[in-house]
This record gives sequence, C-alpha cells and structure tokens, in this order.
Amino acid sequence: MRRFKRIILASVCLLVLAVVAFSFSHHVRLMSTFDKVKVGDKKETVVQILGQPDEVENCYDSPSVQEPTNRCVETYWYKSFLERWGFTFNKDGKVIDKTHNVSF
Repeated sequence: MRRFKRIILASVCLLVLAVVAFSFSHHVRLMSTFDKVKVGDKKETVVQILGQPDEVENCYDSPSVQEPTNRCVETYWYKSFLERWGFTFNKDGKVIDKTHNVSF
C-alpha cells in the first residue's frame, strides 16, 4: 500500500512538473517572438510565426477614424499565464497595432 501511494505521488508530481514546463516554454516563446511581428505584416505572417491564436476578437472602430486602412477589424490574442499578446488587423489583413497586457 505504501509503495502504491509513492507511485501515485510521484506520478502527480511529474504531471505538475510537465504542465509547468509546458506553460513556461509557451510563455518564453511568445515573449521572444512578439518583436518579430511588425506593423504592416499580414495575418499569415503572424500565424506562421506564432501559430493559431488562442482567441480571435472582432472590433469595430468608429467611423471617425480618418483613414479606413487604420480601422480595426479583428484582434488575434495569444495567451500565457496572466499575460496576453495581441495583434490588431485592418480590413486588408495587415497588422495596425500590437499590444501586451499583464494580469488581464
């Protein structure tokens, strides 16, 4: 019985360690690749660099924005523990803004 408890405890510890390691590596990857995406890059470039987003959010700027090419259409969000990185696209699918939020 004691041996069985040790095996279970060791398995749980390994599982927790694996989850923490995966989360940390995901966070480091997002931090290191955020600067690789530049304003003007296309959606395909963002997905190629960072993969599919964790969330896609539609946004609607008011018509008072002077240039239609600067109007927000959608934002791709990439999330990590208590942080997220966003890339906002215009109607042409080009990055018009980048953002990084902590403790969202």
